Amino acid sequence: MDKYGIGDRVKEAREAKDLTQLQLAEMMEVSEQTIGNIERGAKGTRLANFVKLCEILEVSADYILFGKK
Repeated sequence: MDKYGIGDRVKEAREAKDLTQLQLAEMMEVSEQTIGNIERGAKGTRLANFVKLCEILEVSADYILFGKK
């Protein structure tokens, strides 16, 4: 799995919703640093947070993980 591609798609989806990293972090109840780490591909996230991320950004898990719309 391409963690850098995942991070790029998370960032793209976040920006499409016109959210800052801080706003997304607050909605997910995580730190802004956590969002930055995900977007840079430095770290992953727990499954529960991944599901919440997809719901907030209104994208499918397939899109985030594999780039499939």
